[in-house]
Amino acid sequence: MQRYFVLREQMTETDVRINGEDVKHIVKVMRMSVGDNIICSNNSSRTVRCRITTIAEDEVTASITEELYPETELPIKITIAQALPKGDKLDLIVQKGTELGAYAIQPFLASRSIVKWDQKKAKKKRERLEKIAKEAAEQSYRENIPIIADVISVAELLKTVGNYDKIMIAYEEEAKKTSIQPLVRH
Repeated sequence: MQRYFVLREQMTETDVRINGEDVKHIVKVMRMSVGDNIICSNNSSRTVRCRITTIAEDEVTASITEELYPETELPIKITIAQALPKGDKLDLIVQKGTELGAYAIQPFLASRSIVKWDQKKAKKKRERLEKIAKEAAEQSYRENIPIIADVISVAELLKTVGNYDKIMIAYEEEAKKTSIQPLVRH
């Protein structure tokens, strides 16, 4: 069953209002009509099954038929801190990280990052990454969309280390030198 995320204020006790690009997806891509069922989540751990009641040009309304308790989120909150990669690799990292259950993605600018984050285009890039995370969360039946944080420096990233219970650093050069035993022990 197709899944959509809505804002909290778009979900009442009895109804869900869907607008924006999701309306186009429901009508044009999925070719749904009145009476079809969908699942909606408010990105705040409320997930419901709905039946479409009205379809307008800019809004789809659905009545809630059942509360769902899918428990698809990981029991721990995992943040992926990722140095800015070349090309569109960050898109793939956000998509796969979301599918694997990441709570947040924290891009950072490393000293050897080839990509330079243009502050003028930062808002658009972040919106694109948020859209990728939303679509991946819908596809993988998540209850929440991961947080896509603003790009920070390594120094700023190091200041946040105290906010985490455990830290694991994946360093590819270490993997070339040793077996996987150090990873297993931690």
